[in-house]
Amino acid sequence: MTQRPILPDASFLSQLMLALLAGLFLVGCQGAENDFAGYPTSGGPTTGPAAVLAFEAFFRGELNPAAKGTPPKQHEPLWKVSFPDARPIPLSSRLAHITPLHQQLWSRKTVLEHFGKMRNDDQVAALVFIKSEYCHTNGSRPCGVTTSAFECQSTPLLKHFKIYGAWIAANPYHESDEWIDWESRVKHEYKFEQGSGPTIIVLVPGNGQVIRIRARDLKLELPFLTKHDGRTPKLEEFLQQVLADTPETAVIPKVVRQQNQETGS
Repeated sequence: MTQRPILPDASFLSQLMLALLAGLFLVGCQGAENDFAGYPTSGGPTTGPAAVLAFEAFFRGELNPAAKGTPPKQHEPLWKVSFPDARPIPLSSRLAHITPLHQQLWSRKTVLEHFGKMRNDDQVAALVFIKSEYCHTNGSRPCGVTTSAFECQSTPLLKHFKIYGAWIAANPYHESDEWIDWESRVKHEYKFEQGSGPTIIVLVPGNGQVIRIRARDLKLELPFLTKHDGRTPKLEEFLQQVLADTPETAVIPKVVRQQNQETGS
């Protein structure tokens, strides 16, 4: 009597594939951790305008004594300015306020499911940003500025949003065909537009509202950031409007609604 080989069932294979993909993501995160080597972890604020400026400056190379880049002068076109020592800001588990998207967490559906499970009482919506980091050496640096503003909470209003981010295109940790295919799906899912800085999307639970805007429209660029000493007034105006327009059917803590009424937003 011939014995038939015992084959794993579909559920086992599915779980194995998820484990392998999760392992690849963790390896990528571990590599990204190295990009934070040398960043000061004490001695200064971790949130607020000053922290935004310090975080952005570190990856621009300003804290590096050998850095050759200089802040753009007001009369110089941004395309003439370059920061050769600047580095992209990786999205990894090292970040305190940004959850990196990956192959199991990327679509609007999975983001909202994750938000529903992981949000805190202050958070009323998911904020997703998609960046390419092609701009990391130029004078405007919208990808670096946007990441710094979100990670270091340039405005207190950001505490009402759970932030998710994806770095697509030229990501050194996404060189496999699986990651390249994933990046293509992310671009399509969020209608990413190359050339205008990160694409920012707010997903409001409860009514399915999707609000989309470009980082450039919010002046999330280096000259504007330095002019306002690390503050992001256009972003703050946008977030105030989102909170004001969020319907009663969404999960909004009363304290948020009261704050909006007090500020007249």
